[in-house]
Amino acid sequence: MKTRHALVLALLCCLWAPLAAQDGAVLSARLVTAGSGNAREDPRLGDVLPLLKSTLRFSSFQLEGEATLSLRENAVASLAKDYRVTLTEVTGPSALVHVSRREEKMLQTRLTLKPERPVIVGGFDEAGGSKAIIILKLR
Repeated sequence: MKTRHALVLALLCCLWAPLAAQDGAVLSARLVTAGSGNAREDPRLGDVLPLLKSTLRFSSFQLEGEATLSLRENAVASLAKDYRVTLTEVTGPSALVHVSRREEKMLQTRLTLKPERPVIVGGFDEAGGSKAIIILKLR
């Protein structure tokens, strides 16, 4: 009987560990404008430029704003150009990500985030053919 209790306790610890590991986890949310100009590379995007260049057809990337938010239910980050990122249905490293702009819903998607692996969220039309892109990164 003691062996069974120890086994159940060990199993519960294994199941709880991934969830507990996310306590206090922080996401960075960055708003980037991607365009086809000859703008210099923004040094603040150094950690994500290889991803941006290999994934998107644009030649210039400019950081417009950055915020941090906790990986928890109803966490919100307000970004430049009135963009807003909200997290719901957070379970461990997974969350439903909502992007809105001036109260207009732009995007909703479920993501499973991994530490130090940035994720590009959306490509929203901007003036002059550029795109507004949100990059999320679990720290």
